[in-house]
Amino acid sequence: MSSYLIAREQGIKVVALPIFPHRRFRHSFIFVGSGNAVKEPRDLVGKKVGIPEYQISALVWIRGFLQHDYDVKPSQISWFSDRDEERLLVKFPKDVHVEKVPARSKECLFLEGKLDAIMDGKVPDIFVDRNPKVRRLFENFREVEAEYFRRTGFFPIMHTVVVRTKVLEENPWVAVSLWKAFVRSKELSYKRMSDPRLSNLIWPQSYQDEERAMLGEDPWRYNVRDNTKTLEAMIRYEFEQGLITKEQKVEELFAPNTYDLIEGRHVPCGL
Repeated sequence: MSSYLIAREQGIKVVALPIFPHRRFRHSFIFVGSGNAVKEPRDLVGKKVGIPEYQISALVWIRGFLQHDYDVKPSQISWFSDRDEERLLVKFPKDVHVEKVPARSKECLFLEGKLDAIMDGKVPDIFVDRNPKVRRLFENFREVEAEYFRRTGFFPIMHTVVVRTKVLEENPWVAVSLWKAFVRSKELSYKRMSDPRLSNLIWPQSYQDEERAMLGEDPWRYNVRDNTKTLEAMIRYEFEQGLITKEQKVEELFAPNTYDLIEGRHVPCGL
């Protein structure tokens, strides 16, 4: 989603559909040293943080809540990126320090004490491997993320689906047909996940019930109306972080014939 907003401003000829196949709360993706001085978000001020690249959606959301909820601005952190280059060319704000380090090296630099934290779109291997030197900044992340949702209403969007502008100009029906296909696919996935035999979790239904009680029967809504507030927040963060030069309007982001589409009420059996 972040790259799409940048691409639009750069004139890349693609148009989004209101399909959001990946969303994730991001408080649980900040990792710090088990014994270092970073105990709370404000302690990140003046620190060195390893990232994959600056513009990814996960980092947009992390920087957004750090700034708005904890008064930690992007310019108060030194960023160290271990990907060869940003996926789209962006000009960083003058007060933001982004430095390239060797590819896939941020975890090693962290363990060597040369970085104070890691922020990423995935869980670092050193955490998966239970290295005792790394921990989550928000160790009670489920409570923190649940409170964040109740307070803001944001279920952060990571990805969307785009189609080349030329395709939609020549075949406008493609937008609605693709949207219907993705909605149907989502319904089938709900049906599949309702079968406890398909999960290796011990109490999958209780986890699902807990999530639905907080997020509603269909947390993964594929439409503009139910996602406007979240999209507006992401646009604002992207603008504040210097990744785009003006705040785009939500209604301009999607194929016109998909803007008013609303899914039907979710039926568990997928009918």
